[in-house]
Amino acid sequence: MANTRNNIILVIFSTIAIPIILGQLLNRYVPITFISIPIHSGLEVAGGVIAVVISIIFYMKYRKQSVLTHFNWATTALLAMGIIDIFHASVMPGKMFVWLHSVAVFFGGIFFISVWLKEIEVSKKTYNFIPIVFIVFSILISILSIVFSQYIPEMINHDKTFTTTANILNVIGGIGFFIASIKFLIIYSKTQEIEDILFAGLSMLFGIAGILFVSSVVWDIQWWLWHVLRLSAYIIAFYFLYTEYQKEIEEVDSANINLINTTKELKNSISFFESFQNVTNEGNLVSKSDLHGNIIYVNDNFCKTTGYTREEVIGKPHNIIRHPDNDSSIFKDLWDTIQEKKTWKATVKNRTKDGGYYWVDTNISPILDNDGEIIEYVAIRHDITELINQRDEIERSSQTDTLTGLGNRFKLINDIRDSKSTSLSLSLINIDNFREVNDFYGHRFGDFVIIEFANRLSDYFFGIKNKSLYRIQGDEFAVLNYIDDRDTFIGKIYSIVDEISAKDFMIQDEEISLQMTAVLSFEDDKNTLFTTADMSMKIARRERKNLLIYNKSLTLDKEYENNLNWTKKLKNAIKEDRLVAFYQPIVNNHTQKWEKYESLIRMIDEDGKVISPYFFLDIAKRTKNYIEITKIVITQSFEVFKDSDAEFSVNLTIQDIMDDSLKEFLFQKLEEYKIGNRVVFEIVESEGIDNFDTVLDFIREVKECGCKIAIDDFGTGYSNFEYLLQLKADYIKLDGSMIKNLDTDFDTRAVVSTIVDFAKKMNMKTIAEFVKDETIESIVKDMGIDYSQGFYFSEPTEIPNIKK
Repeated sequence: MANTRNNIILVIFSTIAIPIILGQLLNRYVPITFISIPIHSGLEVAGGVIAVVISIIFYMKYRKQSVLTHFNWATTALLAMGIIDIFHASVMPGKMFVWLHSVAVFFGGIFFISVWLKEIEVSKKTYNFIPIVFIVFSILISILSIVFSQYIPEMINHDKTFTTTANILNVIGGIGFFIASIKFLIIYSKTQEIEDILFAGLSMLFGIAGILFVSSVVWDIQWWLWHVLRLSAYIIAFYFLYTEYQKEIEEVDSANINLINTTKELKNSISFFESFQNVTNEGNLVSKSDLHGNIIYVNDNFCKTTGYTREEVIGKPHNIIRHPDNDSSIFKDLWDTIQEKKTWKATVKNRTKDGGYYWVDTNISPILDNDGEIIEYVAIRHDITELINQRDEIERSSQTDTLTGLGNRFKLINDIRDSKSTSLSLSLINIDNFREVNDFYGHRFGDFVIIEFANRLSDYFFGIKNKSLYRIQGDEFAVLNYIDDRDTFIGKIYSIVDEISAKDFMIQDEEISLQMTAVLSFEDDKNTLFTTADMSMKIARRERKNLLIYNKSLTLDKEYENNLNWTKKLKNAIKEDRLVAFYQPIVNNHTQKWEKYESLIRMIDEDGKVISPYFFLDIAKRTKNYIEITKIVITQSFEVFKDSDAEFSVNLTIQDIMDDSLKEFLFQKLEEYKIGNRVVFEIVESEGIDNFDTVLDFIREVKECGCKIAIDDFGTGYSNFEYLLQLKADYIKLDGSMIKNLDTDFDTRAVVSTIVDFAKKMNMKTIAEFVKDETIESIVKDMGIDYSQGFYFSEPTEIPNIKK
C-alpha cells in the first residue's frame, strides 16, 4: 500500500510540479523566442499520428470483448485530439493556428472526462461505431473551422499573448484532463496495474500543458514546453501500447511452451499407455466385445487359458465361455452395471473349450467416446484358479478332522445351519475314560484309540443314508440325523452304546475297555440343536448316565448359579478397576526379536490372585459387561504402548464390531493417540460372520487409520476360509490346537503347511500360537511361519518386557 502511495506522489510531482517549476524558470531566465514552423508541425503531427495509431490498435485489439471501459473512452478522446492536432499542424501560424490547437485541447479534455462512465457491454456494431463518430466529429470540426474561418474569434492579441477565448478553451480542456487523471489514480490504488498509472500521468501532462498555455506567448520557450509536454503524453500512451504488445508476445511464448510441454506429456502418456497395455496383456486375459456382447478381440493369454483360437471366438457371444455352475442373475447384474457406464467386478467360474474350468477375477468396463456414449466393452480377467483350488482344499481341511477323516465341529455347525431338513436330530457320544487312557498309554496310543473308535462308529452307520458322523473334539463324536425317524435313531444309538461298551478294543496288543456317554436332542429349532445336545451331555456326565434324551425339564441350575456368581464378580471387578490387560510377546522367527504383543484381559481377585478369562469371558459375552471389557483393554494397551515402537494387538469379536458405541470409542482412541500404524485388531469368531458387509466396512475404516487386521484361531472352528480372499487380513494366527501337536501329528503338520503356503501367496504374515517348547519352535521356523507366540518365550505379563 505504501508503494502505491509513493508511485502516485511521484507521478503527480513529475507531471505537474516539475512542468510548472520548469515553465516559470524558463519564462524568467530564458526570455527568448524561437520560431520554427517545421519543428512545430513535426511535433504536432507526431503526437497526432501516435494518438490515432494508439486508438485504432487499441480498438482492434479489444473488439472481440465489445465492452466499453475507461480505456476505450480515453483512447477515443486521444483519437479526436490527434486528428484535430494534425489539421492544426497543417495551417500557418495565426488565428486558425491557435484555434485548432485550443479546440483540440478543449474537446480532448471534455472527452477524457468520459472515463468516469461505468463499464458497459455493447453490441459489436455499436463498439465499432463509436470511434467512427469521434473521427467524423474531429474531421468536421477541423474542416468547418477552416472553411468558415471568418466566424472564428480572435485568438492572439497584438502583443502575441493569447486572447481570453483561447485561454478559456485551454484551461477548460486542462481541467478536464485533471478530472480524468483522478479516475485513473483511484483505479490504480485498487488494481496497482501499470497502465492505470501511465494514463494518470498522461492525463496530468495534457492538463498541465493546457494550463501552461495561459502563461505563454507564441514561439516563446514556455510555449515550446507545453508542446513537448503534449508529445510526451502521446509517447506515454504509445509506451502503454508497447507494453501491452510485449505482454501478448510473452503470452504467445508461454502458450507455445505450454503446447510443447503438453505435446511431451501426450507422448509420455501414449508411451505409458502402450507400456500399460503390454503389462495388462502379459498377466491377464483381455477381451473386447461390441455393444451386443459379441467378441471382437482377445489376447494370447485368453486363447492359452480357454483353449480357443481367435478364429473360434471372434464374432461369438461371450457366453461361449460361460460355465453352467454360474447363476444367470450374475450376468443380468453384469449387463445392468456396464450399460449404466459403470465397471462390473466379480469372481467368476468360466469354461474352457475341452469342458474344464478356470476361475477369474473379472473387471468389465464400458469404453466411451467424446460424447460419453458407449462404443465397446473391455474385459480384463486375472486367472486365480490356483488360489481358488487352494482355498477349497483348505476349506475341506478346515472341516475335516485330520486324525479320523471325519467332519469336525466346524462342519457340524455348518451342516446344521445349512440343512433344509425340518426334522434334524443330533446325538453326541463321549468316551468317558479317555483321559486315563491318554495319561497311562500316551498320546500316540490315544490317537490309535480314537481312530479305532471312529472306525467302529463308521461301521455302524455304513450305508445308512441321511446320517453324518463327526469328531467334534478330542474324545467326543456326533451323529446328525436328517430324517424324522426318531425312534429308529434312538434305538441305533442305544445299540451302539451297548455294543461298543461290551466289546474291548485291541490296540497294539493292548486290550482296552471303553465306556461311553451318549445324548440325543430333537429340537425343532436347529439354532438351538447343538446347544441343547451339549447341555444334555454336561448333565449326563454329571449324573453318570450312559444315555440321556434332552427334554425341556432338564436344567443346569448349578451352572446358572455359577454364572450369576461370576457375573457379580465381574461387575465388582469393573467397578473397582480390577480388570487388567496383560501382554504376551510375539517373536519374529527370523530375527528372534520381540516385535509384537497381544493384549489379554485378566481379573485380579480380592486377594490379589490373577484370574484367567476362561472363568468369566463367556459369561461376560452374555451380559452388557463384555463391551466394557473390550474398552478396558483398548484404553490400557493404548496407554502402555503410546511411547513404544512395538506393534500390539487387541482381540475383537463380531459382537464388538457390531456395537456402535464400541466402534465410536475405538475410533476416538485412534484419533487421540495417533498410533494406528502400530495397532492390530485380531478378529475372533467361532461361528462365522453373518453381517459380512459390516465387518468389511469396519476393516476398511481401521485400515484407513493405519491399523492392521489379524484373523485369530485360523484352521479350526472359524469360517474364515469362505471370506479370506475378501477380508484382506495382514496376519493369520494359526490355532494353538494345531501348533501344539506339530511334533507328533503329521497330518496336522500337512494342513499347517498348506495354510502357510496359501498365506505367502496372499502376502499375509503367519503367527503360530501355543509354542510351548524348543521342539515346536524349531518345527515352526522350518515351516516358514513368520512369528511365534507361547509360553516357550513368555507368559502374559502385566508390564510388557519390551525388547529392542
